[in-house]
Amino acid sequence: MTTLKFIYNDQIHKVSPLPKTFCSLSSTLQLLLKNSLPESYALQYQDSEGERVMLTGEEDYKAMLMTELPQDPNKSVRIYICSRDDRSQNK
Repeated sequence: MTTLKFIYNDQIHKVSPLPKTFCSLSSTLQLLLKNSLPESYALQYQDSEGERVMLTGEEDYKAMLMTELPQDPNKSVRIYICSRDDRSQNK
């Protein structure tokens, strides 16, 4: 079964089964990271070309599920949690 990996600092949290909506993805993230989640953050995933793509809402999440879910059930999709300050420094 395909899993998602939330990656923040030195923490990695696996999620399976996949959340069905972006809202449920956000809720799962809140439950997993609780107080360690930055006040203002952005989500990015690594696409098949190795580039980080912003994940900002339902449309982005559905596109990620359709294009990036690996065929191999042993692989996972990585979602990176970046504080807004960190993201602006990487531009």
